[in-house]
Amino acid sequence: MSRSYKFLNVACGDTFIQNNSWTNIDFTSHSPSIKKADILNGLPYKDNSFDVIYSSHFIEHIPMEQIESFLDDVYRILRPGGIIRLVTPDLEFLNNEYKKNYDKESFKKANFITSLTLDQCVRLKSGGKLKEDMDNIYYSNDQEMIKYVELLIGPNAFKYIDSNNISLFEKALKQIKKDPKFLINIVEMIWIKIVSFFLPGTFKKLNLSNTSIGEKHLWLYDFNSLSEILENASFKAIKKVDFNLSDFSENIFDELDIKDGLPRKGIHQLFIEASKT
Repeated sequence: MSRSYKFLNVACGDTFIQNNSWTNIDFTSHSPSIKKADILNGLPYKDNSFDVIYSSHFIEHIPMEQIESFLDDVYRILRPGGIIRLVTPDLEFLNNEYKKNYDKESFKKANFITSLTLDQCVRLKSGGKLKEDMDNIYYSNDQEMIKYVELLIGPNAFKYIDSNNISLFEKALKQIKKDPKFLINIVEMIWIKIVSFFLPGTFKKLNLSNTSIGEKHLWLYDFNSLSEILENASFKAIKKVDFNLSDFSENIFDELDIKDGLPRKGIHQLFIEASKT
């Protein structure tokens, strides 16, 4: 690449690239490399600012009534000739995988696909039934199912179990040592909990559930449905791509999408790219 390109990672979470070419944004920041932004109320950048906009496992969390305005905003800040790359659970794959396992009478696998597909859409507590199922698979030492889960959702699928052995205090202290600004986030979270304690129970259930923001899937997409939404937002050249390939340039997404030569979040994902003309 002959000139300096600019990349934006939207709702980056814990997975981001730290260099001058990349800008990483999320609703909260736990690193100096992440800028805090109210992503669904206008991306804080000028028109034609970025060559590539990347977002992984975020679009399924956006309320349907806000999808159009979000993608319009992405289109606005993307430079002509630039691309958007979205990664999201693939509903077509999940449906086909369920039917394949059910027809083979591999009911353990079929039931896990059901949890993987539906739980994050309906759960009322953090982790939900999916976590319960994964706990049972891990602690029963069912190696066939452990390997299947890791294939589906990535080699770090059970990493949360190891992290459960670290106290919340130790986790917070580790983050503060890495970035003292994280202390501000902790104070904000404590303040929210204090305020919510005094709110009516019905209001909290409807408005302040942790699962309604970061965990819940508000919709699921296959290639055709997501293509239609992108087309309505004026994107062109919409195509499904492999996890390790991109129409923009080779290897630019490797740190984000690949782990040990495999999709970082497993084979259940849809990778889709589209361009701004």
